[in-house]
Amino acid sequence: MYSQLLNGLMAYLSGSSIHNAFAARIPDDNGRKHDSVPPGSPIPLSIDSLAQALGDYSQAAQNHVVPLLLTVGQSDPRKLLEILGDPRVHASSWSEQLAKKVVEIFQHIASPENVDKLHLYGKTVVDAYNKAVEAAKAKLHDFYDYAREHPAEVGTVLAILLALGMLAVLAPYLLETLGWAATGPVKGSYAAWFQSTYGGYVPAGSLMAYLQHISMASI
Repeated sequence: MYSQLLNGLMAYLSGSSIHNAFAARIPDDNGRKHDSVPPGSPIPLSIDSLAQALGDYSQAAQNHVVPLLLTVGQSDPRKLLEILGDPRVHASSWSEQLAKKVVEIFQHIASPENVDKLHLYGKTVVDAYNKAVEAAKAKLHDFYDYAREHPAEVGTVLAILLALGMLAVLAPYLLETLGWAATGPVKGSYAAWFQSTYGGYVPAGSLMAYLQHISMASI
């Protein structure tokens, strides 16, 4: 299985003209293979096959399947979260390194230069972004206004915050993996790193209030 998935990844990365070669190698959830996929459209994936591959999180999965999954996530983040939320994957194969890569994908999606492309990811992603923005305005209003006025200085921080907010809507379990606990950031985690790096902009209490606001609004 790993070699098949890796071959598809390599074909995909070699150029957009090979988009269909990648898609044809991965059956969808009905077992059908696709001979053609319009450029820019979501790539069909079998959740069963990837859940099985990621379930043991072996070295082979790290080397072969995880890069494939993250590549697909850049074009279809909803499919990425659907796969990672599968109990077979979530129960046994989550690692903080993989979680951080997912944050990077959503940081890219939420960056100012890409906001006008949000609609390409569908209503679910757009709604999550809007909820993150609303929460930032409500709970981080001073920083939000400052970041909008000084994107060169703190635009990256805002994009990360919006990415975390989107994940609080779409995949709240991911925040636990990253080290956000009810009592605050877990020592040595990504959450602790974020707080030590950007705490001058966003105090721990404000960040927790922001994430909790989103979680409550999403119930």
